[in-house]
Amino acid sequence: MADKASENEKEETKKPAGSMLPIIIMLVAMPLTAWLATQHIIVPQIKKNLGLETRDDGKNADHESSSHEAGEGKEDPDDKGEETSAANTELVEKVRVNVKNTNGSRFLYVSYLIKGKMPEFAKIKKSQEKMAMIRDTALGLLMSFDIAELGQIETKNRAGAMMISAFNDDLGGDYVEEIFFTEWTVQ
Repeated sequence: MADKASENEKEETKKPAGSMLPIIIMLVAMPLTAWLATQHIIVPQIKKNLGLETRDDGKNADHESSSHEAGEGKEDPDDKGEETSAANTELVEKVRVNVKNTNGSRFLYVSYLIKGKMPEFAKIKKSQEKMAMIRDTALGLLMSFDIAELGQIETKNRAGAMMISAFNDDLGGDYVEEIFFTEWTVQ
């Protein structure tokens, strides 16, 4: 009798391991799929629509060099507009910021595009000192948000508005027109 009772207990405690496999696959595949789609489909389309080409070091590449490498020998009448657009923008990629009140355990990863006013912003872009000042100001502003704020949709818009105001204050004029966030990830 005791043997039958112990056998019944063993049968009851056994759980099928196969039922966890779909959950494990989903937990691994879904974030991986989302990351791959963002990095290889969505971000390149945004860059293409904004007329930006980037090199591996994160700086903007000239439109002419990318079109020559692609074998495009024809001149496009819109090329001048794209060149002025590229001279009027600065893409800052892969910035990591510590989130406020998390003791360095949570991070905000952002990439953003600064759209300046022509022709003044083209001069600002050439100054390493002023671009470093812009990056430092952006880090300070982004570090001021806590984890609860970063989860809210309107925080990104508020951060962009604060960055525009702070950049223009630091530069001493009305140089920055818009900020576009191409990546906003909290980890």
